[in-house]
Amino acid sequence: MNARDRLIVGLDIPTIAEAENMVATLGDSVSFYKIGYQLVFAGGLEFARDLAKDGKQVFLDMKLLDIDNTVAKGVENIAKMGMTMLTLHAYPKAMQAAVEAAKGSDLCLLGVTVLTSMDAEDLIDAAITRRRENSSPGAPNRPRPRAWAASSARRKNPLWFAPFSAPTWRSSPPASARSAPMPATRSVSSPPAMH
Repeated sequence: MNARDRLIVGLDIPTIAEAENMVATLGDSVSFYKIGYQLVFAGGLEFARDLAKDGKQVFLDMKLLDIDNTVAKGVENIAKMGMTMLTLHAYPKAMQAAVEAAKGSDLCLLGVTVLTSMDAEDLIDAAITRRRENSSPGAPNRPRPRAWAASSARRKNPLWFAPFSAPTWRSSPPASARSAPMPATRSVSSPPAMH
């Protein structure tokens, strides 16, 4: 695999005209592009479809999250568009629905656990984690948001997230997860096949 096949150029620009100009300027030296929210909401989904039709690979950085059926239907359509990669939030039900929906396609799914812009305080504020009782001296002693206690009480096997790490079961996984492990469409450690 050469550098051309491993490079993904982020089209983090505001308009389709600018994206088209960037792709034309780069020509055949680049075969893989990333499109995120900024360009998607400026008409980027049609542009992504056009890139795929032109033989380019497209990584949709959408970080999908919704109820599992909605995620599945979205992933089915994204796979039909010929996309190469898609990000979604790493919530087990959403991930499992996405994996099922992507079966039979070449779509590589990437789970996002914690956004890199978040720090420990953000995770506490969002009720994803809580401050340890023996936290470092001088750390602010902010109260946990009420939502944390209410939402964690409803979950049988809550997940917790350490900043910038993969999700870990707080207690053992439910029997359904042990008996039927979630299939993976492709290992994240190996890049997708290049066409």
